[in-house]
Amino acid sequence: MGNGIILPSLIKSTYRYLYKRKMVYKFENLFLEYFRLLLHSKTKQEQTILFIQFKVRLIPLLSNNLENDIFDDIDIIGWINGKIKT
Repeated sequence: MGNGIILPSLIKSTYRYLYKRKMVYKFENLFLEYFRLLLHSKTKQEQTILFIQFKVRLIPLLSNNLENDIFDDIDIIGWINGKIKT
């Protein structure tokens, strides 16, 4: 969307919010971790590798009852697959 300039600040703010909430889900940590890494990636190939790694780390969360609610609301795996193919 062209707003990559403010993303680092938004990621920091989100980390602070989650830390203060004192209950951080694994999905939230992974999502923020990989978005931070994606911001620093230089090439499309690096981004594709990061999306593949992100998907691999998300798959085990599908079977976790505390974590899998997000997968009912958002097709994050489908979104990642779309990013990998482009």
